Amino acid sequence: MAIEGTSTRTCDKSFCEDHLLLSPKDLGLWDLIKLLFSKNIENRKFIDCPEGTTEESFSQRFVILVSIVAQKFLHLVYKPLNWVGSAVEFMPNFIDVNGGFFKLLGNIVTGFFFLIF
Repeated sequence: MAIEGTSTRTCDKSFCEDHLLLSPKDLGLWDLIKLLFSKNIENRKFIDCPEGTTEESFSQRFVILVSIVAQKFLHLVYKPLNWVGSAVEFMPNFIDVNGGFFKLLGNIVTGFFFLIF
């Protein structure tokens, strides 16, 4: 298992002898291109695997590439989706607590009148 914050990678073989851990945090376009066209996947900084691991099949390397791109995309949209989820959860509760949509509108109008006068 890769250790965060260090430059050396160590494999924890306690869970499996043949494993492939993908970490898309420090991933660039050039890394993806090299992954796609190089059979030696052991030397990639974002892949943790046993020493001597190669992937001969282009289709398998393409599946790895798609998995890494999907992980990177999910890392990028995590915060915005979290905000949208919070807003979706908040709005029905906000309307219900205020007595419904029309009561909420009445509260808003009443609040404006108190601010003006």
